[in-house]
Amino acid sequence: MPLIRLNNQSISSVTALPSGIDTGKIGQVISQTLSTCQTSTSGTSYVDTSFSINITPTATSSKIYVTFDCGGIYHSVGEGGFIRVRYNNDTQIYNTGDYTCYRGGSDLQIGSGISVLHSPNTTSEKNYKIQIANRTTTGTMYIGHPNNSSTYGTFTCMEVLA
Repeated sequence: MPLIRLNNQSISSVTALPSGIDTGKIGQVISQTLSTCQTSTSGTSYVDTSFSINITPTATSSKIYVTFDCGGIYHSVGEGGFIRVRYNNDTQIYNTGDYTCYRGGSDLQIGSGISVLHSPNTTSEKNYKIQIANRTTTGTMYIGHPNNSSTYGTFTCMEVLA
């Protein structure tokens, strides 16, 4: 049976939700989409990608909802690697764990997604970035594919107001 009344009012006449229903609010959204391949060739050390966002929370009680989605991960010699979100150049707030990636001429074996809610407790501008690392010292770890420019990634930071 369809819902046609809310708090004894017709749905078409409702202009606000009843008290006690918290809908939350988004203060700001900063998003970055890149279609260029991001690479890591420096052994097993994490390196910065071009995914980097500066955001200034409006209140110390705000949280930052961080998402990253990419079309795929590829490795030149069939090894694997890691993707992480780094906060303010000193704190890892999320690590995907070890990816095993397969090698191929044009195939992407794994898509990747990250969603994490962070509490920076500040009103100062802070930086969030995506970093990647190889699992071994051989080959190259890619976000995207070196032979396919239609794969891309989107990195987003949203301020969630308290």
